[in-house]
Amino acid sequence: MIDGFMLIVPGDPQPKQRPKVYRGVGVTPKRTKDAQQAILRMFTTKYPDSPPISGEVAIRLEFWMASRHIKDWDNLEKLVTDALNKTAFLDDSQITRSVVDKYLPDQRMPGKHGMRKRKTGDPLTHNGDPYQPHTLIYIEERHHS
Repeated sequence: MIDGFMLIVPGDPQPKQRPKVYRGVGVTPKRTKDAQQAILRMFTTKYPDSPPISGEVAIRLEFWMASRHIKDWDNLEKLVTDALNKTAFLDDSQITRSVVDKYLPDQRMPGKHGMRKRKTGDPLTHNGDPYQPHTLIYIEERHHS
């Protein structure tokens, strides 16, 4: 029995967008639906026969961003937890511990004559270490001693 899950979702992390309201009805934007479906598809492919966690849940999320554009961490987290609701865990109300890290690319990088401002097309680095944009998801059942 698996008591935890780990998933790497490639690509620039997407925040959950607010529903658009048409004639009094909230409609989830397509970009949000697509991002949630991609996470769900990757999860069910990697863990096809795993039942959802039924006890308390701890989640750790790492968002490795493609740019320094403003994306609120709580909206990034909400997209992931909503995508995995009823699949990795029965309901997101089971989450009793959440750790979220958002990594932004360095603003400066080594150049010919010392440090220079990062330009479009430069490789992404964080504290000098190269990376590709992605989301790292760890979910486990909490066991209390």
